[in-house]
Amino acid sequence: MGLSNDIAALTGFACECVLWGAYCILFLISLGLLYRRTQCGHLNATLLVMHCLLFTTCTAHFALEFNHFYTTLRATGVPGFANETKPLAASDIFISISDLLGDAVLIYRCWFLWGDHRWIVLPLALPAIAGFGACSHNSRGLMRN
Repeated sequence: MGLSNDIAALTGFACECVLWGAYCILFLISLGLLYRRTQCGHLNATLLVMHCLLFTTCTAHFALEFNHFYTTLRATGVPGFANETKPLAASDIFISISDLLGDAVLIYRCWFLWGDHRWIVLPLALPAIAGFGACSHNSRGLMRN
């Protein structure tokens, strides 16, 4: 007997809950470490802003997923849980933005590490932007329906 889409989606959501909780703890620890760097005068404002934006978009994604979990299970139960809705399409857009921001942090660090060489950044930036465009295009099509 195979695993149904609804049970697989619920299992994925349970894993996402655990990982988001771990991310909250790691985010708070990293803010503490960044605060210590501020005391020494070595704060990189770009990384701090990107760090906070990344956490915000991940939290918005999780909030939309949790809302879907709560409202769908209350209304219909497990059957139909995996069905795509407009809030889930918005959640997909938030996770695409999170992915793009994570790539931007990686690209920024490579730019900084490799001494401002464009030949390092360009091969990293093009797939990141293309991936974001593809994911957000699919989600926008679903939001129109």
